[in-house]
Amino acid sequence: MDQSSAIDSPRFAVFRQRLVQALPRLRGFALSYCGARADAEDAVQSTCERALRRWEQWNGRGALEHWLLKILVNAWRD
Repeated sequence: MDQSSAIDSPRFAVFRQRLVQALPRLRGFALSYCGARADAEDAVQSTCERALRRWEQWNGRGALEHWLLKILVNAWRD
């Protein structure tokens, strides 16, 4: 599937909706993990960018938040 048709898919729409729903908890975790608000905001932004680029890697099983937290931790380490 090419990039343009992938982002128009119903599966991506569900992913995007769940990502938006996960943002408050992701922000809270980032603040406790990173310590400073600016660092937490940067980590959340990096996490969202990575998740959106690789959204097809999420298998749809389990909580999306767990997958996002792994990305956030890796983004913060990088």
